[in-house]
Amino acid sequence: MRILFDVVHPADVLFFCRPIAGLRADGHEVCVASRDKDVTIALLEALGIPHSPISKIGSGRAGLAAELLLRDARLLRLALRFRPDVMVGFGGVAISHVGAITRKRSVSFYDSEVGTLQMKLTLPFISEWHVAHSYSGPTPEGRTHRFAGIKELSYLHPKHFKPDRAKAVAAGFDPEQDNFFVRLVGWGAAHDLGKTGLSGHDLERLIPYLETRGRVHLSVEGDVPTDFRHLRVEGDPLRAHHLMAFSRLYIGESASMAAEAAVLGTPGFFVAGFELGYVKELEAAGLLEQQTKLDSLFPAIDAVLQLDPGVFTERRDAFVAQRVDVAEYVISVITGR
Repeated sequence: MRILFDVVHPADVLFFCRPIAGLRADGHEVCVASRDKDVTIALLEALGIPHSPISKIGSGRAGLAAELLLRDARLLRLALRFRPDVMVGFGGVAISHVGAITRKRSVSFYDSEVGTLQMKLTLPFISEWHVAHSYSGPTPEGRTHRFAGIKELSYLHPKHFKPDRAKAVAAGFDPEQDNFFVRLVGWGAAHDLGKTGLSGHDLERLIPYLETRGRVHLSVEGDVPTDFRHLRVEGDPLRAHHLMAFSRLYIGESASMAAEAAVLGTPGFFVAGFELGYVKELEAAGLLEQQTKLDSLFPAIDAVLQLDPGVFTERRDAFVAQRVDVAEYVISVITGR
């Protein structure tokens, strides 16, 4: 088969890296269209995945709209040249449009109920919409397929990913004390517009609070507040998962990274005021908590620190045992095997 992947976000790179490797190993021809956003291109290159950058993230609604028009046009040009049998994406806005124009099968995976604009642009045109059982957002009738799992099990399934302590240390892990992984997002993606998480004032309270309990590692989209630049996680972005796996806690605005922590057996706190199906699923499994106010977050952190870390590994193992290997699911969907 000839398969065109549209990769627009760092999480897309991670979600599709194992399926791409598996498809290539089986002899399929793969083409990847990329996007200049955060560490998307750096991740593709670190993983050795050849790609063609066709757009850069726009700023605000007008900038994102202009980028989408440009991306549609460039993806259409790439598809006409590559002649794919199927186009694959996460969210899948551009592939849904190009697929409708070229009458080629478009397959999207998705997990965010809050991306309302993205779904309005995608659902009328997409051939297949694949979501987890916990997803509660809109779906296209007759074209929706559900699976038991979350997207992080495509690349962090314990069967495939083994945390490496040496890589964690190279990323800044301090084995002499508890480590805390804090993540701030830029809120610039289409599904993030109008949403917020931790304020600057919140950060000024949270970081010193954590520093009295251990080492803080700060992962940020965009600029780091001046007072906390020394805490920034630098270097190879792939080491972040090893660092997170050996950390005592995750606290952050990224639901995806909170889910990554959960799959790694690291308890986490998702700090934001909107709900997601997979966050509720992980909360029900005792792997994650959602908090909206800092004053309630502090006692919740202290409560988790009283528990044996092995409790969360056991909960993770029980959770994974009831879910599919998502990378294998993606391959089976694309190839129809």
